[in-house]
Amino acid sequence: GNVINGNVVSVSSKNCVIEAKDKLIAVVGLEDIVVVDTDDATLVCDKEHAGEIKKILAKLREEGKNEYL
Repeated sequence: GNVINGNVVSVSSKNCVIEAKDKLIAVVGLEDIVVVDTDDATLVCDKEHAGEIKKILAKLREEGKNEYL
């Protein structure tokens, strides 16, 4: 099933993890997807690739975008 926290509307989505803050996150027809919304960034990835999030963090460091870390 879905794991949903925050201001989320989900229709026909399966096995998703969706974390929202104040802004509404609406998803339709997604499967095995992770969506995490914060004040300054939104992450969307396939659950199968969630282990690669550290690569995103490394790329942010490399590009000097430390405000997102």
